Amino acid sequence: LQANANVADSHIAKARVLILSNKLDAGKAELTQSYRIDPKNFQFFMLATKVSEMEKKYDVAEKYLLAALPLAKDKDQKIRSYNYLGVIKQDAKMDLDAIKYYQQGLQVDPKNDWLLGNCMNAYMDLEKWDEAIELGKKAMEISEHNIYRHVLANAYAHKGLAILNSGELKPAQELEAEKLFQSSLKLKADQPNGIRGLGILYFHMGKKQKDRILLTQAKQYLERSFKHNPTDPYTIHNLIAVREALGLSGGVRMPAGDMKSGP
Repeated sequence: LQANANVADSHIAKARVLILSNKLDAGKAELTQSYRIDPKNFQFFMLATKVSEMEKKYDVAEKYLLAALPLAKDKDQKIRSYNYLGVIKQDAKMDLDAIKYYQQGLQVDPKNDWLLGNCMNAYMDLEKWDEAIELGKKAMEISEHNIYRHVLANAYAHKGLAILNSGELKPAQELEAEKLFQSSLKLKADQPNGIRGLGILYFHMGKKQKDRILLTQAKQYLERSFKHNPTDPYTIHNLIAVREALGLSGGVRMPAGDMKSGP
């Protein structure tokens, strides 16, 4: 049995080299040889999944991974399988299914960086900001890993932008959006959506309240946003408007070759 396993592993090793060289047909032939010798080889199913993913056959990839799960010899292999299942589902634009697999993996290891980060991103893809923020807070209690800080900062900023885009804001909504953007920048000082969001929020608040201090703050944040992305039409539009509200002469200097002035 061990001899058979060694021969199967040899075919898998050859298949991996061929597949990484984009020689899929030859790699698949080696995988077929491996499966005939050892049909319960975990590494076979993982590499077969990779081939299916490259071919964008996501339903086939999922079947391989589900077959791999009972063959997992330890916690790491189980985590790898569940994480890969989630990634495959995200590739197939099926984020709810991806979240299901990530959550199953987190039952095996609640502190796994891959699963926590990928699950947060899946919630973000679905614009489920509250769920992404809740998971991000739990992740931050476990680890100071940068991936959590960055994704959580982005989730705070996107929830703030969602409030901004919801229509005419009431004072309570303005306060909530401000706190969200500030929370974003506290985690990541250069978070672009947090910077742009505060600029736009302070501009609308300053214009409504005729408050020059708020308008000046808006200008400062929008200038930072413009420096980060000088071709974003929404930033340019609002920066031009806030300068006009402050009575400042001169427009916004556009990068060479770009004639956009706003949405």
